Amino acid sequence: MERYGVMKNDMEMMENDMERYEMMKTDMERYGMMKDDMERYGVMKNDMERYGVMKNDME
Repeated sequence: MERYGVMKNDMEMMENDMERYEMMKTDMERYGMMKDDMERYGVMKNDMERYGVMKNDME
């Protein structure tokens, strides 16, 4: 029975780890979305710079 108690503890710890992993996974997905936004922002920044150069050419 003692061994069973240890096994039960291990199982519970594993379940906690899984929950932590699920939370981490959502954080990773959120981070992935942020990364996409950053890339989009980088493209926008390039466009803005290109526009600034164009504006200078216009003047």
